[in-house]
Amino acid sequence: MFQISTGRMTAKAVKKNAVVFAMAKGKLTREAAMVDKQVGGAITDALKGSRFEGGAGEYVRVAIKGKMQNVLVVGLGKPSSMDRAAWWKTG
Repeated sequence: MFQISTGRMTAKAVKKNAVVFAMAKGKLTREAAMVDKQVGGAITDALKGSRFEGGAGEYVRVAIKGKMQNVLVVGLGKPSSMDRAAWWKTG
């Protein structure tokens, strides 16, 4: 069984798996940066060693040892191009 929660992330809310977002050039959103800080920069480190560029619909799974197990980083693309179609493509 699984549970899906939406809303603002807090350190307490993030348990084992999380989906976070990044903009073009791999810039993490504020909430994604908070999760990255909680896992000791593991997301940033993983993105540096990948081809992930934060394009719309692009994604990468980051496996993390410890409390949290997986983070899915989903690209949103350029902020200026975020329209309904871009959100739809994000999936």
